[in-house]
Amino acid sequence: MVAKEKVRYKTLLDSIEAPVVALQKDLLVLYCNDAYAQLAGKKRTELEGKNLIALFPEGIDTPAYLTYMEVLETGQPKVIEQKTGSRFYLERIYPTPVGIISIADDISIGKRSEAAVKAFKTNQRAIFDESYDAIIVHDVQSNIIVDVNKTACEMFGYRREEMLKLNIGDLCAGEPPHVRENLLLWFKRSSEIRPQNMEMKFRDKSGRVLWVEIKSKRMLFGDEVRLLAIIREITRGKYAEKALRDSQERYEQLFEKAGDFIFIHDLMGNFISVNRAAERVTGYWSDELLKMNIAQLASSNYTALIRGMSYRKMSRNETITYELEIVTKFDDHAYLEVVIWPIYKAGKIFAIQGIARDISERKINEKELRNSEQKLDSFIDFLPDATMAIDLEGKVVVWNQAMEKLTGIQADDMLGKADYEYGLAFYNSRRPIMVDLVLRPEEVKKYYSVIEKDEFTVISEFDTPHLRGAGHYLWGQAMPWYDKDGKLMGAIESLRDITQRYKSEQDNKMRLEESVKQFAHLKALLSRVECFCCSYDPQGNITFVSAKVAKVLGYSEDELVAQNIVEIIADEYQGIISAAIKDNFPAGEYRELSISFACRDGSEISAKITLSAVWENGEISGGIMQAESIQA
Repeated sequence: MVAKEKVRYKTLLDSIEAPVVALQKDLLVLYCNDAYAQLAGKKRTELEGKNLIALFPEGIDTPAYLTYMEVLETGQPKVIEQKTGSRFYLERIYPTPVGIISIADDISIGKRSEAAVKAFKTNQRAIFDESYDAIIVHDVQSNIIVDVNKTACEMFGYRREEMLKLNIGDLCAGEPPHVRENLLLWFKRSSEIRPQNMEMKFRDKSGRVLWVEIKSKRMLFGDEVRLLAIIREITRGKYAEKALRDSQERYEQLFEKAGDFIFIHDLMGNFISVNRAAERVTGYWSDELLKMNIAQLASSNYTALIRGMSYRKMSRNETITYELEIVTKFDDHAYLEVVIWPIYKAGKIFAIQGIARDISERKINEKELRNSEQKLDSFIDFLPDATMAIDLEGKVVVWNQAMEKLTGIQADDMLGKADYEYGLAFYNSRRPIMVDLVLRPEEVKKYYSVIEKDEFTVISEFDTPHLRGAGHYLWGQAMPWYDKDGKLMGAIESLRDITQRYKSEQDNKMRLEESVKQFAHLKALLSRVECFCCSYDPQGNITFVSAKVAKVLGYSEDELVAQNIVEIIADEYQGIISAAIKDNFPAGEYRELSISFACRDGSEISAKITLSAVWENGEISGGIMQAESIQA
């Protein structure tokens, strides 16, 4: 049971998409996931068990290194922003009993979104048309093509107007399995499940059959959901693959040059043929092996496995894979991964062929990994976000310390529970929550406003009225949970309490609405009073004018708002007004000036004005100009 829990926790850490690294106090890498290894440009085996500074000596005295030291010294979590290559990351660093854990969130999209959107708006059609790949946009429901780029027209020999009259299934070659029904079924699945590539035969306008590789993605174009199909021709590559297979069959001499131990033995296990790699793996010369039985190589723990093999019962296309521990000529132990299949002659099985790969190093690494996993058990509990996971039966298999703190429910009281037991913590009733959306979306979508990310990650913000006896507002993320072989194990959900942020946003919204109302009332009041006044921001841009200003100068109120105040001042007085606006005179004081206004018809009106500054939170937020007398 303990071993299974270790595998679960290790798999859970591996499932986190963001780069994660766990360090001991001496900065020894205790664990890192694939995302971190990819970011570091190394393999996980090259990182784990090594000192971080020894691996990256240039990292000493960098902001990240200094922050790690600060967290280790103070025991307080820290957040830093840093750039690696062309990507930006927000790194969250947390203390643990044996060191620190770092989780880096990729914020590159947010950093670049403004520039990307601006560039795309001005160049989107050119980018679309000049793409190296053919791009087809089609309707999800009808499968009618709604847009194509220039490359797609060139690939299939149609004019754009002709392609827009086609159903995307019309491009299929029409020979099974490359038919319309299979293509449309794949498109439907690719929009609902994990994204994947597909190879298929298409036919162009002239009837030429071509192999293509298709990648599809569901996207929102305006208010409509469309499928974006990116298509690349691979006809030449396909024929090259076939030529390679033919070449491999003709050159059997590779048997002798292979790095793996290749052998043939009879149905009793006696070796008939071995390659040179067999000598390196076993320590025996080839002529010695040809006098031996494979059972003689097996260690005592594996002898029964070898003697129990039923070679005669193997079917023509059957393969068997097994692990074998052998004892070499020099009494060393080695582990082999063996794949065997039958050799038939005249319709009867007469021998067994196999390939044995030396996996001794991997087995040693697995043993070391099992030892290090004992130290990893506690890291799930020290993840900063409240985290839970359920298996395919809906049973709770992970409930970390942050989740205990968020809900007030201990892990011992929740682990193994099913039948939506976890719903009671948030809603005081047994009902599905966000983690169920991944496994049973039809039961949960009515409860949450959902944003889909990469088609298989669900993000939402929602109210939980009964959490710890009071209302709380949470941010949540749920995703499928796969093992190292890609098999679905269940679902994971992470939660953050954003109640304070939510309340602050609501308060700000109410204050803004109240300010808008007050401004509307003030504007209405000033419009009723026969006064000549206007307000402006710190740069002198007009934010409000009374009706009398517009009437006297010959403009509408809308025309004056957002103009700069110097634009309604006669030329010879503009410098005086501009200097007065920039003069940060104290609250309660004002400036009296005699100037002339410039009317819309080109005439000028003399006036005596007063300027006063408006102060907010210790800073000037603008000013007010009033005219005491107007002389035509």
